[in-house]
Amino acid sequence: MQQFIIRRLLNMLLVLLLSSIISFVVVELPPGDYSTVLRGQLEAERLAPEQIEALDLLELTAAETDLRLDMDFQPGDIQWIDNLAVLHTRTAYEELPGRKRHLYRIWLAVPDGRAVPEPFFSRHGRDPATGMPR
Repeated sequence: MQQFIIRRLLNMLLVLLLSSIISFVVVELPPGDYSTVLRGQLEAERLAPEQIEALDLLELTAAETDLRLDMDFQPGDIQWIDNLAVLHTRTAYEELPGRKRHLYRIWLAVPDGRAVPEPFFSRHGRDPATGMPR
């Protein structure tokens, strides 16, 4: 019985530690979607009207109904996207009764994979051991 209680306490401490780390990471993320954040960063650099027009076109293209695929996630569904190869956006999420959203995001970095553009590192950081995005 004593071993059971000790294991439960250790598991509780582990869950508390992991949820604290995840909460810290989430709080540190910049607000908004990628295109909004990118636009804000670039506008701070005083964009030319042509660059603003290009960003507007990029945003319109990502939201174009004829070019998009709407997904209705069901429990157990997985979405696998290469953010460097697929232009995508998100629609608003509605919390429905009895259907709570629970998502995990996993970043996979392959040492000999596709080259990552340098601006990506300024947003996400670089792993000092591998040189890949964090």
